Amino acid sequence: MSQETLYLNLIAKYLSRNASTVEAQALMAWVEATPENRLIFDEMARVWELSGAVPDPVFPGNPARAWDKLDGLLEREDRVYKAKPALLAPQQEEQGGAETPIIPIAGPKRLRPRRWWAAAASIAFLLLAAWWQISRQRTSMEEKDWIAIQTASGERQEVALPDGSTVWLNENTTLTYARNFLKRREVKLQGEAFFSVARLEKLPFTIFSKNLETTVLGTTFNVRAYPGEQQVEVSVNTGKVKVDLHTTRKTKSPVQQSVTIDAGRSAVFLEEKGRIELIPVPYRERLRLERRTVDFRWHAHA
Repeated sequence: MSQETLYLNLIAKYLSRNASTVEAQALMAWVEATPENRLIFDEMARVWELSGAVPDPVFPGNPARAWDKLDGLLEREDRVYKAKPALLAPQQEEQGGAETPIIPIAGPKRLRPRRWWAAAASIAFLLLAAWWQISRQRTSMEEKDWIAIQTASGERQEVALPDGSTVWLNENTTLTYARNFLKRREVKLQGEAFFSVARLEKLPFTIFSKNLETTVLGTTFNVRAYPGEQQVEVSVNTGKVKVDLHTTRKTKSPVQQSVTIDAGRSAVFLEEKGRIELIPVPYRERLRLERRTVDFRWHAHA
């Protein structure tokens, strides 16, 4: 990202009141550094005010419309062309003796270099603001496509999913699943939950927890992925589970490591080591897994 784009982005965040204190201080220092920076910031603020902070849908596809709007703003503020002076003094007509006025011809309309940069930056900013607002709206719409269920401290809850699967949530846990769950069986988990997944051969069941993506067809297993803990653990009770480690927490990021877990084993991802380790599930832990359904049901209906 270029320096200019960086500060245009900062201005957009500042004007939309989404800039942090550090970002606002950095921006103000840049604005006060030179008169040109102040000019650019003032132009951005005026464009933002004219647009009402709501992007006009024609801007991304019609830059000429944006130019017209900005050009009017710049003309009101600073006329950049001047009329040429009269080249000839008033002369007497050959007949009648009346003076013939000489009308000055206006020179070509040009922007000064500094104003040209402000204009170009304003257009870039306008498109950036439009993109930023649209991306926020898209994110908001995507959030509405998911259903979130949360448990408080000391609370456990049984959740019946539309596909017939059952999830028992431990305390301080958030489970999020898509509204069109029968088309894509995907859930997001923060905390701990025990899953009993209904078997659907052509529709895998996927759990996203931190950097891990756990995929199954039909089995019972436990996932522990609390935000404050430095590890994520997937323990399999019955069946098989495939676990992919992504390079980041974005679900579309590249897969760094992939493992398959059999019943009676756990996959533990240690953030400090950056890899998955397979370990056997201790006997007591296996008993806890086998009783987990009963325990969670008892807590959920208590």
